[in-house]
Amino acid sequence: MRPPPTRRRWLPLVAALAFAGCVDASHSPEPAAALDGAAPEPEPAPDPEATPEPEAAPEPEAEPEPRPSPTPVGVDETDPEDTEVMPPAPDPEPEPEPEPDPEPEAAHPNALDQDRLFTCDGQPGASEARIRRIEAGEWSHTIHSGAAARVPLLPRAEHRYSTYSADESIDAPTLSEYLRYSHIPGNGWLDQGNNGNPRLLILRGQHAIPGLRCFQWNWNDQPVQADPDDACIESYVRGFLEHGVLFRPPTDDEVARLAAFARSQVDREQADEGFDRRDTIRMVSQAAWLMAAAVFRSEVGEEIDDPAGRRLLTDDEIAGALSLALTDHAAGLSKGGHNSDGYDHAVQLADIEGAAIEGVISQPDVIARLVRRHLAGSDPALAEPDVHPSDRPLGSTGFHDEFWTSPKLRRFFREWLGYADVATIFKDTPEATTAFEGARGDARWRYRTYVDRAQSGADLANYLDAIIARVVSRDVDVLGELLTTREYLVPPITGDDYFEHQPMYAGFMYNIDVTQTGPVEGPPAERWYPMPPDERAGVLTHPAWLGAHGGNFENDPSAIHRGKWVYEELLCGQVPPLPITVDAMLDPATTDRSARDRLESQIDARAECAGCHVFMNPLGYTFEIYNHAGYLRTDDHGAPPNGAVRLPVVPAGDPVLTAGLEVDSAVDLMQHLARSPRVKRCFIRQSFRYFMGRDESYADACTLEQMEAAYDGTDGSMVEMLVALFQSDAFLYRRVTAAPADGPMEAMR
Repeated sequence: MRPPPTRRRWLPLVAALAFAGCVDASHSPEPAAALDGAAPEPEPAPDPEATPEPEAAPEPEAEPEPRPSPTPVGVDETDPEDTEVMPPAPDPEPEPEPEPDPEPEAAHPNALDQDRLFTCDGQPGASEARIRRIEAGEWSHTIHSGAAARVPLLPRAEHRYSTYSADESIDAPTLSEYLRYSHIPGNGWLDQGNNGNPRLLILRGQHAIPGLRCFQWNWNDQPVQADPDDACIESYVRGFLEHGVLFRPPTDDEVARLAAFARSQVDREQADEGFDRRDTIRMVSQAAWLMAAAVFRSEVGEEIDDPAGRRLLTDDEIAGALSLALTDHAAGLSKGGHNSDGYDHAVQLADIEGAAIEGVISQPDVIARLVRRHLAGSDPALAEPDVHPSDRPLGSTGFHDEFWTSPKLRRFFREWLGYADVATIFKDTPEATTAFEGARGDARWRYRTYVDRAQSGADLANYLDAIIARVVSRDVDVLGELLTTREYLVPPITGDDYFEHQPMYAGFMYNIDVTQTGPVEGPPAERWYPMPPDERAGVLTHPAWLGAHGGNFENDPSAIHRGKWVYEELLCGQVPPLPITVDAMLDPATTDRSARDRLESQIDARAECAGCHVFMNPLGYTFEIYNHAGYLRTDDHGAPPNGAVRLPVVPAGDPVLTAGLEVDSAVDLMQHLARSPRVKRCFIRQSFRYFMGRDESYADACTLEQMEAAYDGTDGSMVEMLVALFQSDAFLYRRVTAAPADGPMEAMR
């Protein structure tokens, strides 16, 4: 097999793409210029016989101005000496007083009034039209290569969730890396499938794609047609764009531009002995993935007869938005080499694509059917015994097969709860202050090694995924169960000698001593372990969440991080920012004291600190029955672990969480949070943010109200809550408030 194109081939690639109108060779930093379909107009060549016009006298070079100092807020920045003197303007005609500006939205969505957010005013809903840049994971799954993860198509640092798209573009460094790996998609279309055909040829059956064979590379190391005609090239390009890049029917202009480039590469085959059809296919693939519509997904909609001036997403746009809300790629993606006897078995999410082709995907009952099938469920071998494993919902065959959630639903919980990277956070002496602290006998070195190995190999994130999948798949009182369940899936914990049997150490983080309880073993279905009622309750007392929001050392201020998360992400409250005049440090001379003692004496007792920490610390203290790694404490620097607290401040208006509420520990706190209407609404808001890819606003009140009604009316079904979201006007309709005629949105239509 030939090696893929190297970096030396970038320059001819970019030059050829610029010639074909696929990329701007000037490397403009703007995505619409760098990846748009229109090449810049060339400047006319100078006429050697024309009389040159006299050059204007150069203007005198201005003195460089000194860099201005920042101007305090409220101070007029205009300098009279720098102001150009203009003749006085005539007095304007008297005009009627303008109407007052609408109430501005708060800068942070948590600052919005939650009751108003859930009060529908009856106004037609819609979201702003947008173009969403492809994500690294989406590109990786689409081209069937993990190497795509090396391209930094990452969310902006200020975005709460990876699904947010506002202001996301492709800058010069990202474009450089994108070019570095742009040869990868082409390799996938050269691989031979199990039935002896490249991936594109597998797409046959009821949606047959004629005319593809003529452009391919044959088994005899020769092209099927050495000089394919224009009809062959156009057919190949059209099928490739629709089923391998855009996942919608391409426009005639998109086909014409890429076909012209493909023709130029076929001509190059005749002139360059070292360049053959395989190279042409790679180059065509690279060119296709440099088109604007390949990297930026349109959600602009089409004009309809709507009194509110809204635009309804096209069927293809709905299919793209829905499939990418559930999975990491668009509907219709070839499975790549899968040997099947029909089109429906050769592509992912064929039912979503089929609904778009039939023109019924915007119908509420169709959306409900698709979401219920692909969002979550139990063992697909039992739920769908007649369905081929390759046709089962994505996400149903992963770490565990008993319960599953869709890839995007799993990512929602990982990003909302913030536990995905728990394995990368260093924990010094993770068993400190627990029943397992200290060396055992003469094998101190082995004990220390086994403890550290158990911590690093605990796979905590996946085990918490399993608990969440079980709760969501059962789909009853989902939020309450997430916050209170005591059924944990645990790893195998076996052995009877701590000096010899390393699997025993896996129980430390769950406070399971198999010398007392007996082994925990068997397949996952037999390892659902009931946690003692005074030790654990729900996902926020799981070692994955506690460790992700804990410090590096046992008496670090983990309470601050955990309490801040609860206040902001579960109560949708807002903690004031840290003043620059405050030195947010604990006295290093007090490391011999417990974390709670250090915080109460050095933070809570200082008025300049307590104004902000009063929102966080009391909530965080409830978790002090656990150490920094999430293990249950048995001793805290000579005193019993203390998670009792009186909550002095909570967001107003909640009948369950009230100022002055006393709780014994985090386990007790979870019972109150699970019954809180404010927590439920915050959970709905977090779901809206992730799956809509933006913050909520007062204009979304009807959608949020519908989501709450769906949740309450189905005994707490998260699936039905999200069905209501995907059926809502906010998901299906768009408003175009400012779109230049030659802007990127028009370029993609």
